[in-house]
Amino acid sequence: MHLILLGVNQLALNIQILSCVKIKKMRLDKSFYFLRPRLLNIFLTILVLCLPLLREQYNQGQYVAWYRPIVVMADYLKEPKQPEILLIMFLFLLLVYFVASLAVFVVSKFALPLLKNLSNKS
Repeated sequence: MHLILLGVNQLALNIQILSCVKIKKMRLDKSFYFLRPRLLNIFLTILVLCLPLLREQYNQGQYVAWYRPIVVMADYLKEPKQPEILLIMFLFLLLVYFVASLAVFVVSKFALPLLKNLSNKS
């Protein structure tokens, strides 16, 4: 009987430790919650990647070409001559996604409640 009680106490202790670990994990997950993929985040990222942002210039400004980052990444995936450019473009993609997610988070948490308060006061 004593061994059964010891096993039950050990099980209760293990459950308590697991619940503490889950609480810590939930706190960490909530700090990066805005990075979860949502439709708006992904749409904004793809929109920015389709804009002609990269510029190339020849002969003291005689020839100027604009490139879309998504096209540059696709070209380097087809012919990986310079893998460091592909890495740079991938880091650019992550930066754009982070900024888009942060913008959506700021607008949803701060700007929309302010607009709702202003419309309720009117």
